[in-house]
Amino acid sequence: MAAADRERLVQTLRLAESLGAETVTLSGTDAARELVALAQSRNVSKIVVGKTGLSRWRERWSGSFVNDVMRQS
Repeated sequence: MAAADRERLVQTLRLAESLGAETVTLSGTDAARELVALAQSRNVSKIVVGKTGLSRWRERWSGSFVNDVMRQS
């Protein structure tokens, strides 16, 4: 990850925490699986994620994080 991207991520996490959110850093080879596993272990009933404006063709080719989370939940 580029230094500028990492700094933006850190700033975003700090903002979320200052607004009362709990942030968690996960590691693994499948981000969607890790997120769903964490949510299940904490009895989370709703996961809110954003979705980029990828075309349907591109989404089918490269996959969609949102679809992966929904499929595994």
